[in-house]
Amino acid sequence: MNRPEKHPGLHREQVRQLYDQSIVASLGAIAAAIILAIMLYGTIDSKILFPWASAAIAITILRYVTVLYFHRMDIRTFSPRVWETRFVLLILASGVIWGSAGIFLYPTNNLGLQMILFFVLVALTAGASDTFSTVPAAFFAYTVPTLIPISLRSIIFGDHIHAVLGYGAIIFLLAISMYTMRFYAETMELIRLKFENIDLFEKLAAEKAEMESMNENLRAEISERNQMENVLADHKKNLEKIVAGRTMDLQEANTSLQKENEEKRRAEKALKKSEEKYRLLVENANDAICIFQDGMIKFHNQHTETMLGFSPEELGEMGYFNLFHPDEEKKMEKTHRQIKQGIPIPPGFTLRLVRKDGKTLWTQLNGIFISWEGRTALLAIFRDITRQRHLERHLIQSQKMEAIGSLAGGVAHDINNILGGINGNISLLLKGMPENDPAFQRLSDMETYIKSGSRLTRQLLGMARPGKSEIKPEDITAIVHETAQIFSRTHKNIRVIPEYDAKNAWTNVDAGQIEQVFLNLMVNAGHAMPNGGSIYLQTKRIDLEETEASAFGITPGNYIRISVTDTGVGIKEEVLPKIFEPFFTTRSKEEGTGLGLYTAYRVIRENNGHITVYSKPENGTTFNLYLPESEKQPANEKNGDGKNRAIPRILTGTETILLVEDEQDILDIGKEMLEAMGYTVITANSGNQAISIFKADHGKIDMVILDLMLPDKSGGEVFSEIKAVRPDVRALLASGFAKNGKAAELLAAGCRGFIQKPYNISQLSSAIRKILDTAS
Repeated sequence: MNRPEKHPGLHREQVRQLYDQSIVASLGAIAAAIILAIMLYGTIDSKILFPWASAAIAITILRYVTVLYFHRMDIRTFSPRVWETRFVLLILASGVIWGSAGIFLYPTNNLGLQMILFFVLVALTAGASDTFSTVPAAFFAYTVPTLIPISLRSIIFGDHIHAVLGYGAIIFLLAISMYTMRFYAETMELIRLKFENIDLFEKLAAEKAEMESMNENLRAEISERNQMENVLADHKKNLEKIVAGRTMDLQEANTSLQKENEEKRRAEKALKKSEEKYRLLVENANDAICIFQDGMIKFHNQHTETMLGFSPEELGEMGYFNLFHPDEEKKMEKTHRQIKQGIPIPPGFTLRLVRKDGKTLWTQLNGIFISWEGRTALLAIFRDITRQRHLERHLIQSQKMEAIGSLAGGVAHDINNILGGINGNISLLLKGMPENDPAFQRLSDMETYIKSGSRLTRQLLGMARPGKSEIKPEDITAIVHETAQIFSRTHKNIRVIPEYDAKNAWTNVDAGQIEQVFLNLMVNAGHAMPNGGSIYLQTKRIDLEETEASAFGITPGNYIRISVTDTGVGIKEEVLPKIFEPFFTTRSKEEGTGLGLYTAYRVIRENNGHITVYSKPENGTTFNLYLPESEKQPANEKNGDGKNRAIPRILTGTETILLVEDEQDILDIGKEMLEAMGYTVITANSGNQAISIFKADHGKIDMVILDLMLPDKSGGEVFSEIKAVRPDVRALLASGFAKNGKAAELLAAGCRGFIQKPYNISQLSSAIRKILDTAS
């Protein structure tokens, strides 16, 4: 039914009656919420019941406060559409909350409480019929979300009794809706008749008053006219003579004035159009436009305020040179003199400005002297090129890093192969050597060094060919301790003092990356103590709260704090803010590249952590590293005491293995290790040779050890071709990269295993037996 709009007060009266009838309904809704909560207490989980009751009471109180505020409004001036919309939105929210009771407060195993819940929701729906009947939108916004959820739940998920209740509730809703619409029509008819009668009465009264006023004015006008006619009659003869004489003069003057006015209007219109055009150009320009006169800013456009961050008042009080960076003062004085001499500013002339917040802006300047209010002034146009300058610097930096990455990749690949050869030979020397042999521990230490070196080469390879780090739970205390032992063996004049409060402190990191971070910090500490000293290592569990975590730019929670403190010369105050910048170093070119602390900072940040530094000259330096504590930890890991595990036994076999490796030294040592384990070995130094051998002898080849990087074909291509020859081929993939990227793709395609280069004989034997002893 359409809302009648014959009288402007009709809608206002609807809304007024809606709010008048809602006070008692609000109080009743609060009582119903409290009673229902009491009835369901003990049956419904309090974690659901109490929040729901609080929400129902809160929205009802908000409705009640809105009604009270409405009654303070002037009934003649308030906007009925705005207040109707507010009420409908509030009552809709209330209906949704009550409707949610049919889902979240539904007592599944208690028919009696189910009936009470039905009764409360039906009663609320019935009460809404009279309360909100003047605005049907309010009635439907409340009743539909209140009754439909429990009805649908009963119909869909209930038995026959509940289905009857659900259908009954829907039929009740339809019936009460029809009743409400009929009651709404009757109410609107009464309101309409009331305002039509009021209109008629007011119209008759207004017409009567108007008639009386017209009669009074008419009488006064007639009297005044009679008096004027007498006066006019006396002056008529004199005026006719004067008017006749002046008419000619006025006609001539009027003609001349009309011409002048027309010319003036055309000139003003042209000037206004020109001023508007230039005003739009200046105010909407993407450059800062200023006029300087007598050392002050006399004019500026809107973009000047946006670019520099000053208010119009602040710019009006600022001196000419206050905008420029202190280092640009002499440059600007020279430019100012050149402009005065008529020398144009060269293209691309750059100048640094200082924003209100202290940030420096790089700008491109164009300027010329003009006349402003009758005197000479400088018109200056500044274009912000800060982002362009940063992009240029970033591009140069990226090109440097790309070149370094390419170099690092080549070096790392060669080093990895050298480490592989050394590791293989050490494995062969350790094979069968008793642990009490004097050389046993030294060879074991060499294996540890090789392990550290292989992690470093993985990082270098990651720089050359970016990929995912091998992130997994690691005991950070154990990594710190092992790194300290490696450092101590080569720095006998420095005492390393551990204080590990956090034992078995697990955090998700790449072990190789994080080990390199600690090694960098300890090496830096060693450089700060050329005559010896002490390094204190501490691990501690801490809980970072919101304030401190926000200051660090990380999320609050449980962290492991690792502190590395030295007793060295400390860091100068002016140097301290720059130490994490790439390529920044206080050492000579022969001593360092400036990438150590930058790499440490990047690794810690990539692992969702933070690093801080505290230092004073001659009082040492402390680096605090914060890494999130992991809830997960791998099984069967070594304890954080840094002690080496026993050397695993070497597993042997008699099968035939095809070894594919392009580096001859690695191929030779690999063959020697495999033969030492008892295997028959066939070698291939290229992908094509491996494919030819496999096609010819695949029947007697039990397993293939395949290098990922080959000169003629990739490991993936070789694997695809030998798998086409024999689908059940058993292949072990070997690579200097971590087990992700291409390696992960080959494992998903059917490759049986993966081994990280460089590897020793025990690692290789375990990987081989794991594949050969597993059924196809």
